[in-house]
Amino acid sequence: MRSVPSRLSSRAVSSLAVIGLAVLLLAGCGDDDENPTPTGEFSITVTGLEPLPAGHHYEAWARFPLPSPGGLEHGDEDPVSLGAFQVTEEGNIESLTGGPVTFELAEPRDLGTVADVVISVRESKPDTTIGSVLIGGEVVGDDHEGRATLTTDYHDALAGDIRTASGSCILATPSDGENANENQGLWFSTPTGAPALSLPVLGEGWRYDAYLFLGAKEIELGSFTRGDTADSDGAGAEGGVLGGFNTPGSDFPISALDLSDGSASVLIALQPGEDAHEGFRAHGSVFPYHVLELDIPAGTLPRTPMTLEVATEPLPAGTVTFAR
Repeated sequence: MRSVPSRLSSRAVSSLAVIGLAVLLLAGCGDDDENPTPTGEFSITVTGLEPLPAGHHYEAWARFPLPSPGGLEHGDEDPVSLGAFQVTEEGNIESLTGGPVTFELAEPRDLGTVADVVISVRESKPDTTIGSVLIGGEVVGDDHEGRATLTTDYHDALAGDIRTASGSCILATPSDGENANENQGLWFSTPTGAPALSLPVLGEGWRYDAYLFLGAKEIELGSFTRGDTADSDGAGAEGGVLGGFNTPGSDFPISALDLSDGSASVLIALQPGEDAHEGFRAHGSVFPYHVLELDIPAGTLPRTPMTLEVATEPLPAGTVTFAR
């Protein structure tokens, strides 16, 4: 395409330049701030979140400091909901009704004072509590934008890196004495009954839950927060008069059960909620964040240590940005 020579006079060019400058000035007068007025909307991106059992959901919160003579401390934050959501089997984030999710403050607040952002797990029923915090992060940034990186090792979230957990278990039934029915119980202990679990300390509102699986059959062994004390049901409902070890485990979870026949596996998973026997357990489904697991080999001899394997699912994490 050939170029067309300009036929504009120098006076016309000067006039156009003046008009263009005036347009730029007017545009500047209409936007005297590079950032839009904050609307209370938050941009949240998360990875590694698993679908939750029916009757539970995730919820995002912005937390603000409460007046405190000693400054902001753990427990001094005032949470304001940014919205509840769920995760589908395909890993997509949706509203509780299945549509897109918009994260925004449920009530007007000064966005310049947001202390942190957290995502919790809650039961889907009327409740005034924030639930069990899964991931969280402190808000940083400047006068125009706030930012947060959400991890499980935030101060009151789930825990540190649960992938550092380790331990072993044995087949034994200490409640009816040694060398009797030993393949009918499982304990997270050494052959002599000493603790055999090394577990990260969990944040408030979290517990560990242990299970046996026999094909599709799921058997709960008890809940605990430490590996060096008995769990929530001691030696189990069918335990004998001698009691169990001072570690998590259970005798006779099912009568005449042979755990050495090659069909059994064991799992330690995370459990939200203050009450070990409510929440997810009430819905008959294991919480989807697993810690340690093992398929019990066929022919395993009583009181033979079996090393638990670390679960490989990625830990949940996220990022948050919002205009101030």
